[in-house]
Amino acid sequence: MRWTDTEHLLAGIFDLLAAGNWQRQHGKGHRPKPIRRPGDKAGQTRYGTVVPLSEARKRLARSTGITQAS
Repeated sequence: MRWTDTEHLLAGIFDLLAAGNWQRQHGKGHRPKPIRRPGDKAGQTRYGTVVPLSEARKRLARSTGITQAS
């Protein structure tokens, strides 16, 4: 199911109002979760961790033996 621009706008407004109300309560309780949009990949498995680009280049150079200018 595809959403129209109006539905996306309303979901955004809802998310912002929920976050604002949570902030005005000084972060008490659970942080509100945004409304799921069409195309969201719920339960998507992620592998590994995020590393800076400089570290990724170092790891690539070590594994391949190729060096590049940054």
